[in-house]
Amino acid sequence: MTYTATTIWEGTPAALLKLIEASKASAPMHESFGAKNPRILQSVLGGQSDRLHYSIDFDSAEAYGKFADSLESSGWMAGANTFVAESYPDLKFVSTVLSVNRI
Repeated sequence: MTYTATTIWEGTPAALLKLIEASKASAPMHESFGAKNPRILQSVLGGQSDRLHYSIDFDSAEAYGKFADSLESSGWMAGANTFVAESYPDLKFVSTVLSVNRI
């Protein structure tokens, strides 16, 4: 089964462009920690165009847990938290969801 972690962000057009660039820069590190298929998605029909969904896949829930531990121990989260704090209120964290593909 594939597990997908999706972090949802809400922001102004300029803040979302900054997030896209930051996501492009972060994707290789995320892959080095075990994430697969990093992508950032924006609704073009339905949904909310002021939101981005950063999604990454994992082979198991355990692989996601190892990924999360690696992010924390690497110091990456501290930098990400600084980026988010400096971007507020133009960019807001909405939520992170871990889903499993059941088909």
